[in-house]
Amino acid sequence: MEEEQMLLGMLVFKLVESLKYLQPLFFQKAEFIKNLWLEKDEDLPNFVEKFMMYWMADDYDAFCQQVKAWADNHSQLYEEAFEDCVKTLILRDKQAYLLGIVKKFLDESDETLLIKQSNIQQLCNEIGDYDDVIYVNDNSFEQTHEGFEQLKKLSMAMCQHAQYLLTYLPTKVFKISVSEQITNAKGE
Repeated sequence: MEEEQMLLGMLVFKLVESLKYLQPLFFQKAEFIKNLWLEKDEDLPNFVEKFMMYWMADDYDAFCQQVKAWADNHSQLYEEAFEDCVKTLILRDKQAYLLGIVKKFLDESDETLLIKQSNIQQLCNEIGDYDDVIYVNDNSFEQTHEGFEQLKKLSMAMCQHAQYLLTYLPTKVFKISVSEQITNAKGE
C-alpha cells in the first residue's frame, strides 16, 4: 500500500511538473501567432484559436498573407518567416494536445493513474523531448502531397495520438520532425 502511494505521488508529481513546463511554452507560441494579426489589425480571426485541422483553405490563405505582411514589416524574408510561423503553429497544436491530456490525467482517479502509468511515462517523455519532434501513431499523412492538407492531417494525427495516450498505450509510435514536415508541405 505504501509503495502504491509513493508511485501515485510520483505520477502526480510528473503530471504537475509537465503542466508547469508546458503552459508557458504553449502560451508563448499562441501569443506569437496572435501577434501576427494584432500588430497590423485589431481583429483576431476566429480560426486562429482553432487547431489547424479545422482551418479552411481561406483561413490558411489569410494566414499566409498575414505572415507576408509581418515579414515585410520586420525586414525578414517571407520564406524564412513563413517557415517559422508554420512551425510555431504546429508546435502550438502539439503543446495544446499534450496540455489537454496532462489536465485530463490530473482529473483521473488514483486507480486509473496507477493503471495508466506507462501512458503517463510516455506522455512525460514526449513533453520533455526536443521541440522539433512530434509523435503520431500513424504516418499515413506523409503520403499526401497537398501542402496545407498535409499540415491539417498532421494536426489530426497529433490529436489522435494524444487520445491514444489517454486511453491506451500505442503499440507503434512514429517520431516526426516538424521542420521536415514544413519542408515537405511547401516544397512542391
